[in-house]
Amino acid sequence: MINKLFKKSFISSLLFSYSSQGIIILAGFLQLYLINRFFGIEVFGQFSIIVATIGIFSSIVTARSSEAVTRFLKREELNANWGNAKLTVIIGLVIDIVTALLLLLLSYLVSSWFAELFLKNSALDLELFLYAFVVFFGFLKGTCMGFFQAKEQFITINMFNALGAVFNIVAISIALLFFEHSLKILILAFVISSGISFFLTFIIFYNRFITQFSRSPLVFNTLLMKEYWSFNVKTFFSSSLKAGNQNVENLILGFFVNAESVGIYQTIKKTLGPIAIAVQPLSMLIYPKMIELVEKKEFNKLQLIIRKISLVVGICALIFGVIIGSSLSIIFELMDVVYEPEYLSYFIIIFAASLIASLLWWVRIFSNAVNPIYSVYLNLIATFFQLIITSILTFFYGLYGMLFALLLLQIILGCCSTYIGKRGVFKNI
Repeated sequence: MINKLFKKSFISSLLFSYSSQGIIILAGFLQLYLINRFFGIEVFGQFSIIVATIGIFSSIVTARSSEAVTRFLKREELNANWGNAKLTVIIGLVIDIVTALLLLLLSYLVSSWFAELFLKNSALDLELFLYAFVVFFGFLKGTCMGFFQAKEQFITINMFNALGAVFNIVAISIALLFFEHSLKILILAFVISSGISFFLTFIIFYNRFITQFSRSPLVFNTLLMKEYWSFNVKTFFSSSLKAGNQNVENLILGFFVNAESVGIYQTIKKTLGPIAIAVQPLSMLIYPKMIELVEKKEFNKLQLIIRKISLVVGICALIFGVIIGSSLSIIFELMDVVYEPEYLSYFIIIFAASLIASLLWWVRIFSNAVNPIYSVYLNLIATFFQLIITSILTFFYGLYGMLFALLLLQIILGCCSTYIGKRGVFKNI
C-alpha cells in the first residue's frame, strides 16, 4: 500500500539521495580524519565549540525560510495560484538576506565575549566571527533549497549537498598542503567552500525561478503575507528556543571541562553521524508529501508512512551502531588519537541517544505541516532541560554526566513527540 503513495520519481530521488548521502558520509569521515590527524584533537574541540556557538546565533535569528517557502509554495501551486507562489519565493529571499546580515552583526558584537567564556581565549574571537560566514552563506541558500524541495527537485538538492561536502574536503586538503595547520586556516577553508557552494546553488535556482515565474505577475496578497508572517513567527520562536539546546552540550562541556573533552565527544559522535545524515533525506523527501496528505486530511496514510519508515530506520541504525562500536579503537588509531577503554562506554550512551533521535525524523516536518507551535513546545522542553539538568550533571560528573543527560532528554522528547503526534492527528481529523 505504501508504494502506491509515491511516484516512480520519488523512488529514483530516494535512491539518488542515498547515493549522495554515501558521498557525504565518506567526506564526513575523511574530514574528521584530516582535522584530528593534522590539526589535533584540541583544535577539533575548539572548532566544535565555535560551530556550536555560531549555531546558537543562527538559531536565534533564523526564520527557517526553506521550510516556509516549501510549505506555502507547495500549497499555492496545488491551488494554481501562481502570483501567490511567486510572492512566497520573493518574501523568502528578503528574509534570507535580512537574517543573514543580522547573524553577522550578532556574531561581530559578541564573538570576543563568547571566545573568552567557552574557548577560554579571547584571542580566538576572529576565528569565531569568521565561521559566521559559513552560516551566512547557508542562510542565503534557504529559499533556494525551499524552492527545490517544493518542486520535489530532490536530485538537485542532494547534488548540491554532496558537492558541498566534497568542496569542504578539497578546501581542507589545499589548506593542509599550502598553509599552516591552524584553527584560523581551517575555518577559512570552510568559509571559501560554503561561498562557492552558495553561488553555484543560487545560479541554478535563479534560472529555474525565472523560467517558471517570469510571466507571472507579482501579487501582494495581504492575507497570504499575514499567514506567512504567522508561520514564520512560530518557526522563529521554535528556532530561538532551539538555540538553548542545539549543540549547546559542546559549550557546557567546554565551560565545565575543557576543549579536549569536546573533541573526544565530537569525534565519537561524528562516527555515528551517518545515522543522522541517512535520516535527513527522509524529512526532505516526505515533507511535500506530508503537506499534501495533511491538506487532504488523509492521516491514516500519513501514520502508515511514519511507522514503516521508522521501522527501517531503527533496524539500519542498530546494524550500523554495532559495526562502528566494534571498530571504535581502530577508528581512533587511524586518526592518530590515543584510544581509552572508557570511550566505548561513551559510545554506547551516545549511540542510544542517536538511535532515539533518528526515530523522531518525522517530528519537525509533521509540526510544520500541522501546527508549528508543536515544535515550539518541544524546543522549550529541550532548552530548559539542557540549560538546567545537563549543566548540573556536567558540573558534577563531567562528560559522563553530560552524556546521560542527553540520553534522558531524547527519551523525554520521544515520549512528548508521540503524544503530540497523536494529538495533532486527532485535532485535524
